[in-house]
Amino acid sequence: MAGNGMVIEQSQILTTHNLAVPAETLDLRSRLDPGLAGRVFTWVVRRLAGQRSWDRQLLKNIAYAWRQAIFFLSFRGEDEQRAAVAQLGELVTQAGLQHRFGPAVTGLAAVVEGARFSPDGTLPDGSGRRLLGWTTGPHWCR
Repeated sequence: MAGNGMVIEQSQILTTHNLAVPAETLDLRSRLDPGLAGRVFTWVVRRLAGQRSWDRQLLKNIAYAWRQAIFFLSFRGEDEQRAAVAQLGELVTQAGLQHRFGPAVTGLAAVVEGARFSPDGTLPDGSGRRLLGWTTGPHWCR
């Protein structure tokens, strides 16, 4: 069953819930607020910091928001992307989430710099992880 969810999630990642097509078709790039990604990342950290247990539904919702933030971030230049990810790292550290959520931030920072994840969702050096809402076993950040 989880395998089906992973296939669906991969499809959603490709389309970011079909936001990419209208954003490009309607030339919305210039109209998107530069702070959208940062606001979504802030929401993610606040949501995680407020939870004692990270159940599957929470992680699915976080993964949805994460994809939206990355979508918004893709409209920014490299320097703005780096700054947003650095700010996210600071928020995660301040919230005391570095141990559980830091690998996702490290993974995103590496991808911004051109790295690619291994098929298992980790960086080749093991320092970061891809954040998905579905897994075939226990979620790595639980």
